[in-house]
Parts: sequence; structure tokens; C-alpha cells
Amino acid sequence: MASTGKSATLFLQVLFALALLLPTSMARSNFHGFGEQKLKFPKQSSLKCNTVHGVQDGETCFLIAKQFGLTTAEFVAINPNVVCKKLFVGQWVCVDGETTN
Repeated sequence: MASTGKSATLFLQVLFALALLLPTSMARSNFHGFGEQKLKFPKQSSLKCNTVHGVQDGETCFLIAKQFGLTTAEFVAINPNVVCKKLFVGQWVCVDGETTN
């Protein structure tokens, strides 16, 4: 009976060691023979903001864009990290800027 317990313990230890090594070996394996592949990401556009505005109580993206003569699409383009549904008072948003590719 003790031999069965030692065998089970040894089996679990080997299984645990393999579980730790598997992610490392998979990361180095080039995905099962497809060769080395380099990921290609689209070139990031750069953003230049000339003027910022602190969000006031009751303002929305639409109202701010309108106030500064922007379309909503232009406002969103120069504020890629702004979530319009979650604007908060005091948040800085760009109201005059440009994007380049």
C-alpha cells in the first residue's frame, strides 16, 4: 500500500514539473513547424494635440466637439483613449489636434 502512495506522489510531481515546462517549450517551438514568423503590426499613427479642454459638469463628447467646431468623428480621432460614455468632470480632452500616419 505504501508503494502505491509513493508511486502516486512521484507521478504527481512529474506531472507538475511537466506542467511548468510545457508553456516554455511551446513558446520556443515556432508553433509546430510553421517556421519563424514575425508579427506585423500596422504602423501607428501619431497624434499631436495643440489645445486641451477640461471636461465640465454636463458636457458630452458631442457637446465638446460642437463647442470647438469639430465633428464627433474628428473629436474621437484626436482622443483615441477617451470613452465618451465615461467622461468625467476634470478629464482632459484634446480639442485641437491632428493625426498623421
